[in-house]
Amino acid sequence: MAVFFVSSYVKLQEAYFSETNHVGNWAIIGYTAPRNPKTSGVGGLTTNFDYSQQGDYEDNTIATDPTSALVWQVQARVKLNDCGTEDTWGVQATVSSAKVSFATGLSDETNCLTLTPNFKNIGTGTYTAASGD
Repeated sequence: MAVFFVSSYVKLQEAYFSETNHVGNWAIIGYTAPRNPKTSGVGGLTTNFDYSQQGDYEDNTIATDPTSALVWQVQARVKLNDCGTEDTWGVQATVSSAKVSFATGLSDETNCLTLTPNFKNIGTGTYTAASGD
């Protein structure tokens, strides 16, 4: 999983939020997850990862104020070094005082952070992501 895909997602959300004061779904912000050309739908599916939009959206936006909402998630489909099948990387969005912030999380930071060492540098905070198990 390239950190590029999550940083692109965050930049698109920030741009959308600056115009609307809302966190939007993937379609409304113009985000497309990486995917095998044979797959369809909102998420993305590659040999190693399953990308998925998270959260409950109404009219293309999600209510996050005053709590955080998981909005982007990647799940490993195969074992990658010591990072296990179904381990996850995620992004939470929080809206507070008309500002949006993002936090990143990994379900197994000890074994998966080596695959994406800059993942924790995206956004303004971190959380512990739930495992896909």
